[in-house]
Amino acid sequence: MTSNQFASLLDSIHPALKSTDLLTEDVQLAIFLDWIATGKTVRSQKEYWKLSHEGILICRRQVARAIVSEIFPTFVNQPGVL
Repeated sequence: MTSNQFASLLDSIHPALKSTDLLTEDVQLAIFLDWIATGKTVRSQKEYWKLSHEGILICRRQVARAIVSEIFPTFVNQPGVL
């Protein structure tokens, strides 16, 4: 992924992604992309990123929720109610 693609993805999910003092939005997205690209375990990411187990899980969860709320509705049409 290029830096422009990363920035574009970050801009797309920015409204739904919360930044903290320790976990900025770009770090959260990087951790999430590292996870889906490599399939690393929480333990492996914890050692690499020097974060707690809970910190890694928070990143994964927040970015996934941001993607579902901001990007998913744009590309997936939900079936109508009959």
